[in-house]
Amino acid sequence: MGNFIKTFTEEQEEEILQHIFDNEETMGWVTDDVLKFAYKVAERNNIKHPFSSTKYKAGKDWLKGFRQGHSFLTLRAPESTSAAKTRTFNKPTADKFFSILKNVQDKHAYPAYRIFYVDETSLNTVPIKNTNILAKRGRKQVARITSAERGKSTAVICGSSGGNFIPPMLIFRRLRMQM
Repeated sequence: MGNFIKTFTEEQEEEILQHIFDNEETMGWVTDDVLKFAYKVAERNNIKHPFSSTKYKAGKDWLKGFRQGHSFLTLRAPESTSAAKTRTFNKPTADKFFSILKNVQDKHAYPAYRIFYVDETSLNTVPIKNTNILAKRGRKQVARITSAERGKSTAVICGSSGGNFIPPMLIFRRLRMQM
């Protein structure tokens, strides 16, 4: 690996890898996040290191050597995924929801026209370019939680299985309508 001097032990590198993998499922780490975390690990463990003490992060050379030593890491362009979807789209949460729904339905016997479904979707008016994040090689898709800021409007729909509905609504971000 050339003149690359190893800063961390295998266990410490494993800790850094574990943090990368833990964050891969939700928000992902850009290279700058990894460099800052490497600096924190070195400082926390009182390791002598060549990292920048003014920028509080490891250098690009360290990252290059780290990636060479862990060839299963690759930079991927993430797809935007809403924070709500990442928190709620899993089996335990869905099972809990349907269990509560069944208990309420058994207790109150609501007719179909009294049960409504509301959904919202974000409409981007400003294209957002994602930066690449580190992930395991072979992953077909990586996600990154998107911000609810910058030029977004929200469309809301609401209807019941009995055929009742509320007209769609558009919510514009911080905009006062003049009537």
